[in-house]
Amino acid sequence: MSKYIKLLKQKYTESKKSSLLVYFILRALIILCMVLQIIHGDWNNAALCLLSLLLFTIPTFIEYKLKITLPSVLESIIYLFIFSAEILGEINNFYGLIPHWDTILHTINGFLA
Repeated sequence: MSKYIKLLKQKYTESKKSSLLVYFILRALIILCMVLQIIHGDWNNAALCLLSLLLFTIPTFIEYKLKITLPSVLESIIYLFIFSAEILGEINNFYGLIPHWDTILHTINGFLA
């Protein structure tokens, strides 16, 4: 685990200030959402928040394993997509409230990525 933390520190001290800001803002929102879900007793949504936090580690894991560097814009898009799909879509019911939310997410993400 300390190896992963060391890698994160090294990665973000180099050049990814903008994606770091997105990462920490979205991570804070997910943690806040998880606390609210636990207070409400909704354990399924709390588990989705934990899954989202786990998914946030994937770009760093990919960079480490494949020894590549993802552009900070692409990394931010990945974080925003995870947040939009899991937190907004599932927990806040955007899939039910906004028609074609899934199609919108995948279309925009396809063009951007």
